[in-house]
Amino acid sequence: MHKAALQDQLLSRISEPGAKIVLPEWEDDRIRKAAGQLIAEGVEIVTPADFEHQREAYTTYIRRRAFTRNWPEKLLVKYLENPVNFAAAMVALGDADGMVAGVLTPKEDILRTAIRVLGVSREYRFVFSSIYLEAPDGKRRLSFADCSVVPEPKPLELAAIAGHTALFHHWLTGDEPEVAFISFSTAGELEHYRIERVREAIQKFRRKFPGLRFGGEMQADAALDPDTARRKGTDPDWSGRANVLIFPNLDAGDTAWKITERLAGYAVTGPILHGLNRRLNLVSRGSSVESIIKTVLLTIAERDYHANLQLQM
Repeated sequence: MHKAALQDQLLSRISEPGAKIVLPEWEDDRIRKAAGQLIAEGVEIVTPADFEHQREAYTTYIRRRAFTRNWPEKLLVKYLENPVNFAAAMVALGDADGMVAGVLTPKEDILRTAIRVLGVSREYRFVFSSIYLEAPDGKRRLSFADCSVVPEPKPLELAAIAGHTALFHHWLTGDEPEVAFISFSTAGELEHYRIERVREAIQKFRRKFPGLRFGGEMQADAALDPDTARRKGTDPDWSGRANVLIFPNLDAGDTAWKITERLAGYAVTGPILHGLNRRLNLVSRGSSVESIIKTVLLTIAERDYHANLQLQM
């Protein structure tokens, strides 16, 4: 019931009838099953094979990108033989409105293609990811970041990751974001260069996103449990009920969401990519059919979020 309710929520957010989502990893049976259910809900799913007639146009587009400078023609042809690269070109030229991939392709390859073919948004200036997780009973909804892209965020990057993830979480759930900057220290108890980097990020976050509630630096138990937060001496205004957790590096973020999914049974959507010129989101190689479906629906619904973000900026 929980999974179906979430899918219904995402379907209700879609204001883009006829949006096409390309799924380039059609050989995986999870993709085919997800596509079948999505099509039954009225979602238009396409594959690279549906746009083979556009190969010449895509070759011309790729030839004009900076990363292919001095490439011989045969290398351009070979590049588009990869279905993920071909699908990204479909999105770049508007033949698809978004793309979801990752069940077969390493995320590093998809990220490289996304940045090269779609480009980085001027509003963000770099690419990062968040993961949306929902408890089995649907009562707790969390966003974790970064979980897939930036190995060691600089303080300015960490502040931006926190702010944009909080705004996205609010758009997706309607919940007021409570942002926790996670560290192995709580409330200044330890000194270390990694902790100092988090503290610097907090100062930048405070200036750039003054309207958002936050706490940190803090350990995960103080972020999530009010009694622990009180005992560990966090700010008296901190609720101890974080719903946006910002991790200091990719080791922590990637590990945290996978443990939460596997041990606590949280349902996962994403990784959701932020900062590209066009919509492209990831699923992991361990993703379920349900996770793929939700990520596709979110990719469609994101149009309204990005439109509102551009108006604010």
